[in-house]
Amino acid sequence: MQDGSTSSASSNCPYPLCGVSAPSSYNVTLKVNTANITVGANGMYAGGGFLGGSDGLQLTDADGDGIWAGVATVAAGSGPNYYAFFNSPNGSSDWGTKEDLSGQACGVASNYNDRVLPTITSDTTIQHCYGNCAFDGACVAPPVPTCNYLIDMQDSWGDGWNGASIDVSVNGSVVANASISTGSSGLATISTMNGDAVDFTFNSGSYDNEITFQITDPSGAVLGSFGPSPATGSFLTHTSNSICNTHFAVNTQLITVGANGMYAGGGVLGDALAVPLSDEDGDGTWEGFATVPTSGGNYIFLNSPSNGSDWGAKEDLSGQACSDPANWNDRIIAPFTGNQMLQACFGNCVDDGTCGAVVATSCYYTIDMQDSLGDGWNGASIDVSVNGTVVANWGLATGTAGSDSVSTINGDLLDFSFNSGSYDNEITFQITDPTGAVLGSYGPNPTTGSFLTSTSSAPCQPATVNVTFQVDMGQVSAAFTTPEVNGNWNNWSAGTAM
Repeated sequence: MQDGSTSSASSNCPYPLCGVSAPSSYNVTLKVNTANITVGANGMYAGGGFLGGSDGLQLTDADGDGIWAGVATVAAGSGPNYYAFFNSPNGSSDWGTKEDLSGQACGVASNYNDRVLPTITSDTTIQHCYGNCAFDGACVAPPVPTCNYLIDMQDSWGDGWNGASIDVSVNGSVVANASISTGSSGLATISTMNGDAVDFTFNSGSYDNEITFQITDPSGAVLGSFGPSPATGSFLTHTSNSICNTHFAVNTQLITVGANGMYAGGGVLGDALAVPLSDEDGDGTWEGFATVPTSGGNYIFLNSPSNGSDWGAKEDLSGQACSDPANWNDRIIAPFTGNQMLQACFGNCVDDGTCGAVVATSCYYTIDMQDSLGDGWNGASIDVSVNGTVVANWGLATGTAGSDSVSTINGDLLDFSFNSGSYDNEITFQITDPTGAVLGSYGPNPTTGSFLTSTSSAPCQPATVNVTFQVDMGQVSAAFTTPEVNGNWNNWSAGTAM
């Protein structure tokens, strides 16, 4: 009906709001997924900002699915309306139970890292995840803090970075050069300790317009996405938030590293595979990072352990000053503060990054033995004969690796003979002479019987001995003046008989 008319059906008051006032408030259902936390005895609350104290709005989880919900009343046209979630607050001022959104997009840094409601124009439901910015009702597991920066690299053409690369410096020294040699993607990992100063520098290549990459810090936060055509030179510096405080480095100059590589383990580190080590530059020093209790403890280096219980792969420090006889002859970590670097030589106590002075020659033939399955040589062995007499029987009783040696003197004739066992296909070994020359690498399935002879070039000589000759001159009928003894026997020096 038209206003004031009896014949027209038009109106200036649209249906259905004619005579109805706009609502003064709306109901907002706040839901929070608690999959990433353990909810305390007092339950979950929303609070702070427009809700009041830390226990401003009690939430409930009636069906026990881990999603807690409550309804808040929001005045129409109000804002900004700040709020946060609280895990088991004890009263209205228990701000220590508040979720931590610092550094995240949904946390408002200027208002205590609280959340803020969007503009509310009707009754609505908003879903959350406690402690992060997911708004789809799910909870992405928070990243696990590590020691490592990650560089996730892409090339849009798929032919690698064409000479471009990223230098990564830690505390002023370049420790890595990241690039894609070929293909469309690659990932580089750089280990650091907490507080390290890390710098990233881009080196230009031929087709930088194809290049993109992202850098993630040890906490899991993405520090930036770069490219195409990244800026040349230093483009990012960062102070490491790594959880690691100890850098391990072991020189393997005196051993042959097995197929499974090197590890630090035992004691405060855990099992035989606790800390994987790597030798990225191939210099024979294997390195790795870990979080170690500042109170100290024990640890050991292991050569190619096959599993977490393969203690047969550990170095033997028995009787040496750096071992702890009360703890399986493991190495000792003294109490410390801050960060530390532990340098070692596998099998001895040299701690300056070297293996001590290496003598060019020695008296010894040495063998480095490996077993690919890690259960020893299963009855196989090597007989070592010196000048026709068996003086040693070498073998690996258990584990994946071991070494042995035999002393010789200059000119000794050595013969090496392999005795077959049950699983010769698992066996490899190398023999080194007194000069340090590797005479051969053998196996799998070494030839049974004598396989190597060698004349020792050791500088060692037999000990000097005095020999007394007694001659019965009563049996001599011919006249004589001075008797002499002549001969040629291992540097024999004949004298005049008295």
